[in-house]
Amino acid sequence: MRLWKLLGCFWLIIGMLGCGVGATNSGDGGDTVVISDGDPRPDAGPDWRDQIIYFIMVDRFVDGNPANNGSVAVGSGDNQWHGGDLKGIQDNISYIKGLGATAIWITPIVMNVWEDGGNAGYHGYWAQDFTKIDTHFASSVSEYSNFVATMHASNMLVIQDIVVNHMGNILLYKINGTPTWTPPYSSSGYQRVWVEDEYAGQSWVTTGNRKKPSTPPFNSLSSFHNYGEIQNWDTYPETAQGDFVGLDDLKTEDSTVRDALTKVYQDWITWTDIDGYRIDTVKHVNEDFWDYFAPSIRKHVLSLTNKNFIQFGEAYLGSHSMTAKYVKNNRLDSVLNFQFYYACKDVFALGQPTSKLSQEINDRKTYQRGTPINDGAQANARDLAVNFIDNHDVNRFLTDAGGNIDKLHAALSYLMTAWGIPCIYYNTEWAVTGTSDTGRKNLVSLNPTGNQTYALISNLSVLRKTYVALRRGEAFVLKDNSSVAGVFAFVRHMAESPNEDVFVILNNSSSSLNNIAIPVSTYATNGQSLSNIYHSSGTLTGNITVSGGNITVTVPAYGMVVYKKQ
Repeated sequence: MRLWKLLGCFWLIIGMLGCGVGATNSGDGGDTVVISDGDPRPDAGPDWRDQIIYFIMVDRFVDGNPANNGSVAVGSGDNQWHGGDLKGIQDNISYIKGLGATAIWITPIVMNVWEDGGNAGYHGYWAQDFTKIDTHFASSVSEYSNFVATMHASNMLVIQDIVVNHMGNILLYKINGTPTWTPPYSSSGYQRVWVEDEYAGQSWVTTGNRKKPSTPPFNSLSSFHNYGEIQNWDTYPETAQGDFVGLDDLKTEDSTVRDALTKVYQDWITWTDIDGYRIDTVKHVNEDFWDYFAPSIRKHVLSLTNKNFIQFGEAYLGSHSMTAKYVKNNRLDSVLNFQFYYACKDVFALGQPTSKLSQEINDRKTYQRGTPINDGAQANARDLAVNFIDNHDVNRFLTDAGGNIDKLHAALSYLMTAWGIPCIYYNTEWAVTGTSDTGRKNLVSLNPTGNQTYALISNLSVLRKTYVALRRGEAFVLKDNSSVAGVFAFVRHMAESPNEDVFVILNNSSSSLNNIAIPVSTYATNGQSLSNIYHSSGTLTGNITVSGGNITVTVPAYGMVVYKKQ
């Protein structure tokens, strides 16, 4: 056992005894755990700034084991099970690595409600039992553990998607004795009953796995709120205590529920050795929950290993000013960067001014935590922002771009050179279209031969891995447009290694930008030579020299050029 593992166990025990320096536990529903940053612990990696995430909806990737498809019919409809599983991912690691990905984020794999009103729980966000794995994805937790080990042997990290806000639709309401599924939010509450009790003997309860959980405290009605469905999405406490689109809202402010959720997600780390959590619907959970949950997960990880375990959350809000509260103090390491998503949609899909990209960078610096949580992922929330141009909750980028593949390639070019962790949604490499629901198609093909988008992502991954500033440098805007489409230039600057600086110039317009001056005097001196390390045309243009504090470049329509100091 490593020395740090022993130390981690020691401090875990001290903390449990309530004697640890910097630890507090008041013993009620509002208690918090505060972990002192102190001196950084020994660092076993990974450095999450270096990672490229590939986001997989497990059911829609590859059916590696048709025998586990279950009792609910597998089909091709948008709301049906399609058969994808962990074996389908494991058997095709080379395809994922070929894109350049170093980590996979997989949708939730806990036991789910299998069918609800004709809609399948293929996506994993309708938990029925947090302690079990859904047999559509793997036969046992042991199979999942072996899957993670196989990923690790191929130098691939695994991020598990989790939900603490709600469970699947295993409860219903009764109003004046009449069963009701989704009454509107009411602070006075309603009567709740188990679906399994109300409809005992009905076959659909069994085939849809609408059963009462067997594990305490989730088998108690008192563990759930009873206020009905959220109507006002930004009104507190409704947004935290109401049902999220009809799903059964957990009483996360209750210490028994909170402790059980924390324990089960500590257990998944013990069982499988996963590397991180993406956490769903964080804005719908009472905020104090994160003061306890996130540090408790970190303490548990350190009792097992000294890896940099990441926790990033989905707060479906469009600005850093609104999401920053979820990463303050010792809460989550970072969040999904929705402001980045909206800016990329506006700029690259819709051709709006590039100053929106500048605004995202500036707002990130203003609002997001600028220091690391030393017991966490070991980097600040700005560096660890998880950037994306589409995912399972929004339209496919190409749909918003009107099918223009050049716009998709421009957006991907920015994604792969931008400040933060790039996250690629499966099938984006196949230029898939669709809405949040219809865009969840099966993986188009495992043969990328001739696929220009796959090749682009692969080449940009090599670029990012080759130049450290593209992974770890902070972004500083050099030039943008505030009124029309056109240039966006920025530098990835490393204060500790300025000779590694990389200069990126993009064009989101349909016309070439010819001989445009980019001010670089803060980062490069007159007479200094910069080397062209990437050109979207495929042909490098050689060196350029700083003159009058500027470099002069030409950027193709929807193109990108990248330079590095020599």
